[in-house]
Amino acid sequence: MLRAINRPMFLSEKFIYFFGDGRADGNAGMKKILGGKGANLAEMTNLDIPVPPGFTITTEVCDAYYKNNKQYPKGLAEEIEQNLSRLEKLMGAKLGDPNNPLLVSVRSGAAASMPGMMDTVLNLGLTPDAVNGLIEKTGNERFVWDAYRRFITMFGDVVMGVERYCFEEVLDKYKKKARIKNDTELTTDQLKKIVEKHFKDVQDIEFTIQEEQLYILQTRNGKRTTQAALKIAVDMVKEGLIDKKTAISRINPDELDQLLHPTFDPKAKKDVIAVGLPASPGAATGKVVFSAEDAEKLAALGQ
Repeated sequence: MLRAINRPMFLSEKFIYFFGDGRADGNAGMKKILGGKGANLAEMTNLDIPVPPGFTITTEVCDAYYKNNKQYPKGLAEEIEQNLSRLEKLMGAKLGDPNNPLLVSVRSGAAASMPGMMDTVLNLGLTPDAVNGLIEKTGNERFVWDAYRRFITMFGDVVMGVERYCFEEVLDKYKKKARIKNDTELTTDQLKKIVEKHFKDVQDIEFTIQEEQLYILQTRNGKRTTQAALKIAVDMVKEGLIDKKTAISRINPDELDQLLHPTFDPKAKKDVIAVGLPASPGAATGKVVFSAEDAEKLAALGQ
């Protein structure tokens, strides 16, 4: 989710610079704004060198993000949508489309090279639905599942902060079981099993660790409020994990009453003095007491 802040003073007139089809908004002299990679991609595009089209988010956006409590400048989301649509039109494909998916790479860059600037996510847009479309388009099922496996690994590592070795351990486990040494020897069916969706629902997992050995003790469908259940069900339909009939069956009609309860405005300013387990989906007002005895006294007084 993009949380907007008012636009501060910037050197550049916009947040995003597009390049592709022989024309670019930037050039090699704009490394301070576009970073080394972005500036050189723009320059090569202007030289009519065959560079895949894309767009660069300026370094000033990154700077503003960290200086303003990790909030994005106002208007950034709209510029991203505009440039993404331009990219889709130029490539003749659509991000996440089940029949003709557009896959993009997300690469980091800066005006000066520094550690961490190699972080990259490839094949963004390769959803479960898009997997089937890409298989149909390429005629190579194994290639697509391997690409999906790599995408999950990179997204988990770079975006979600899951250590890369966690994914490598799963891969090594399958290779050892199949008595093979190289990733390229994994079959299509093995790659399908590797990609981290069996239960097709949110899981509540119990585990223990004994002498550095992890043991899974239990897994069950996670408990959730009706509002969360609706969000999860809709998201899973969009991702192609379940169909609409299954999604509807996961919502208890008797619990829909929760959605009618008055709740606090999530944007309202509040001072939190304590947290606890949510016993009700609604909002409550009144005096706060910290013992059963005090609660009984106030109740006796009609409070």
